[in-house]
Amino acid sequence: MRMKASSLLQIQQIMIENGKAGKFSMWTIYDHPLDYPDSYVARLFEITGNGETQITENIIITPDLDLLRHIMIDDLHLTVMDRFPTDDLKIIEVWL
Repeated sequence: MRMKASSLLQIQQIMIENGKAGKFSMWTIYDHPLDYPDSYVARLFEITGNGETQITENIIITPDLDLLRHIMIDDLHLTVMDRFPTDDLKIIEVWL
């Protein structure tokens, strides 16, 4: 597993700071995207109070989808949402 952030603790802190700043954190899990064709990738998006969505540099990369789901549930305490039919086909699910 690789992370752009240095640790899960740092990711948790980023999410806490987002909440304090009025931003909502959302993780999107991708199935072998073009930039990481051998892995599943979770990317952190920030949603501002006015609804603007911004991608961040925070990503988690792993060949194991179950590991990503474990991190989302047990480490980040998030809830899964299924993808929308209009989402990019590489999107597996979104975590809030």
